[in-house]
Amino acid sequence: MLNSRSLIASLTLGLALFAGTAQAASWEKINELGVLTVAVYRDYVPFSFKDGSVTRGIDVDIARAIADRLGLSLALMPFTADESLEDDLRNMVWKGHYLGTGTADLMMHVPVDDELAKDNDQVTILGPYYHAKLAVLFDPAQVAAINALTDLDDILVGVETDQLADHYLTAVYGGRYRDNVVHYMLPEEAATALRAREIQAFMGPLTHIQGALGPDVANYKVSYPPLRGLSFDGWDVGVAVKEDNAELARRVAEAIQALRADGTVEKIFASYHASYRPPEAD
Repeated sequence: MLNSRSLIASLTLGLALFAGTAQAASWEKINELGVLTVAVYRDYVPFSFKDGSVTRGIDVDIARAIADRLGLSLALMPFTADESLEDDLRNMVWKGHYLGTGTADLMMHVPVDDELAKDNDQVTILGPYYHAKLAVLFDPAQVAAINALTDLDDILVGVETDQLADHYLTAVYGGRYRDNVVHYMLPEEAATALRAREIQAFMGPLTHIQGALGPDVANYKVSYPPLRGLSFDGWDVGVAVKEDNAELARRVAEAIQALRADGTVEKIFASYHASYRPPEAD
């Protein structure tokens, strides 16, 4: 049952979206309404996804914890990824989608990257809350160890289609592993294949496959083999607000720092069977 604050948050967001006028508000307006509107990706296990009629996930729980620290209710704006991250930032943070669904006060799961920030100066990217890193998760019942890329020679490795691990494995060493790679549209599909022993390993951001495996993750091991020729194998993840919303940015950054310091963020990751890597830079 919705409490009164949750009901107010739902009605506020619903009316704004219906009118097609939801806009990222100033901190003063947000505080007056008592609602923080947060954009999260749809179908993005384990970060934000539908569980029956409820949207849940790591990013959802962190967004709720941020709202709680700010003394606000949380209103979610789940959205489908567009063709690029720049499109997502435009649609959800600073301009709004052409369909008129308006913008959120805050968007979760944005890479904290200097070049991305420079190319998207209509938003402020801040508050790193974890470090995403490529890893190989493998079945120890079928593979003794993976200490180097050469240990992939005789096994099938799942990847998420058209993502970094896919591009890397199909190109490295002149395409040596092209026939070893099995493509999946979602990490959940790769998790099903791992359980069925159709593949012996998965390469990608570790949290994605851990969340897809759920409690079964205890049956697998993780390796970080040296990735020859790859300029980066990890990135910090934070949030974005509209560039002119400096007070909200300051308060959100402080909230995220506090949630990391008191262990809340790490506990949220653990609740989804995902290991936690703190961001490498603030």
